[in-house]
Amino acid sequence: MNIMNRTLLILLLAGPLAVADTTIDQLLKTRFSGAGKFINVFAGKVAKEGLATRTAISGERRATMTGRNIEVIDLGEQMIWRYAVSRKGKAKKCEATTFDEFREQMAALEQLPFFGDGPHAGEMPDDAEQAPEFEITLSFTQTDEQETHAGMTGDVFFFTATAHRPGLSVDEGGGILETTFVVGPKTDGWTEVQDWHMKWAAVIGDMFGIGESLNKVLASSPALQEVMAELQLKESELDGTFLRISTRLSTVADSRPQQQAQADDSNDGEEIPTTLGGLGARLGGAFMSKQRKESESKGPQEIFTSEIVITGLSDATDPILTLPDKCFK
Repeated sequence: MNIMNRTLLILLLAGPLAVADTTIDQLLKTRFSGAGKFINVFAGKVAKEGLATRTAISGERRATMTGRNIEVIDLGEQMIWRYAVSRKGKAKKCEATTFDEFREQMAALEQLPFFGDGPHAGEMPDDAEQAPEFEITLSFTQTDEQETHAGMTGDVFFFTATAHRPGLSVDEGGGILETTFVVGPKTDGWTEVQDWHMKWAAVIGDMFGIGESLNKVLASSPALQEVMAELQLKESELDGTFLRISTRLSTVADSRPQQQAQADDSNDGEEIPTTLGGLGARLGGAFMSKQRKESESKGPQEIFTSEIVITGLSDATDPILTLPDKCFK
């Protein structure tokens, strides 16, 4: 761990902790569209109804329960425990991992092809075309709407980033990222959750090499740099409890290649063999025209959506914070 991250971690751990423990229940819903729909099939019920997660925090320890799987991370002891519980609530085999062992596991992952700093990471064919340049249009607004989640009412904020080719509209090819924030009153429980995540980020930022990897990705896409920087800035300005965060990514296919191909076909001067006095050609042309109009009318095509909603927030001390005996054997 470098000196900066080590210093940050020491300062964070030495800082004042919230008086009460915190338990937060959340529901995560994710949907893939287009070619990614097969993921929804494998996800089954989770893709339709969402994934319920409970997170409990007490001091330096965080426990997360998803289904029957539980993970406990203790920053003070620098340990991670993972185990599952049976239908009757009894703990099964518990796996304990030190932070050093976790670092080694992540280092091994980074050597896999197309991951991290592996042998093929970032490699592009010599004849690969450079990614097209895009202009970014950003907007951030507070709507007049409000939503209530977990007994708290919050204001609705809307962030939009639209990528389009210079001089062209997004309708001629591009992408749209839409993020909705529902922000309720600031609570001690939410503050404790955020504080713990900052401490953990000081550890994993160096552990995963996140800083270096993220810089590589952003450096390859100035447009992405602008979007992410603006999104993080706006998110940091929202002072309160995030009751709901929804993200929707859509793309619009570049219609110019298809239009050019159609123009080339119509100007090549070749006579297309037909029957019934050209009726087939006319029917075919009508069909293609209909398909083109339908394609043009579809507009942005959704690729991915994600939503996380708070369903409960309290100062209760959850039993999942206490490790079962199996974790000490």
